[in-house]
Amino acid sequence: PSGPWKGTYIPDHGEVWTLPWDCRIEDERIKFRVHGIKFPYSLEKTVEFIRDDCFRMSYRVENLSCFDLYSIWCPHPFFKVDEPTTHVILPPSVKEVISTCGLDNKLGAYGRIHSWPVTNLEDGTPYDISDVKDPPYPEKCEKFYAVQTPEEGWCALHNTITGYAVGLSYPVEQLPYLGVWEGIIDGMYVTALEPVTGSLDRLDLAVLAGKAGMIPARGTVEWYLNITLGVVEQISRISKEGEIFS
Repeated sequence: PSGPWKGTYIPDHGEVWTLPWDCRIEDERIKFRVHGIKFPYSLEKTVEFIRDDCFRMSYRVENLSCFDLYSIWCPHPFFKVDEPTTHVILPPSVKEVISTCGLDNKLGAYGRIHSWPVTNLEDGTPYDISDVKDPPYPEKCEKFYAVQTPEEGWCALHNTITGYAVGLSYPVEQLPYLGVWEGIIDGMYVTALEPVTGSLDRLDLAVLAGKAGMIPARGTVEWYLNITLGVVEQISRISKEGEIFS
């Protein structure tokens, strides 16, 4: 953090997930609210269905101080992947991704850039980054971001055999960076699709690179995230209202 909070310790994965939230039901919406402890902010989340196949999580964060507040918000939704025919689908504007995992993995060291979706490993072997489970390896842990801001504002998981799909859509103006995590937890392959306000998985590096989210002094920022379920042959795009088009 910068300003009056410079040097303040931030828990792993940030402060928000460590705090208890207030929760209430209003009509057909579930509303959550939390106040920061280490930093002066309040965050609200509203969850509601906008169609039978799509629900929306709307967010509003308020900076309660008279100083700009740098931050990173990340949804971190885990999706279990059972079938080896499941792929991460990113929009056409994504041509390169940057590895941000510090652990040993096939994408190499933090900061290495790869072509998307297929790259070459250090030994020259072609490797399809988008394929979640094939080829499998028992200690998989890969995290990467699109190098450039994906202008389309969507991403998805798609099983090319069954057609099952889960798609995320969001306002790219507020969530300009897109990360993906692929790995194994408790023996299960999981993938997290992560449209975020700041990139690189570290607030200090994001600020230096000009890729951190910022909540203006005494200001607010709002955004949303749609999650849509469907069965399609292929995914060509996802609308801002969460409609999946094949």
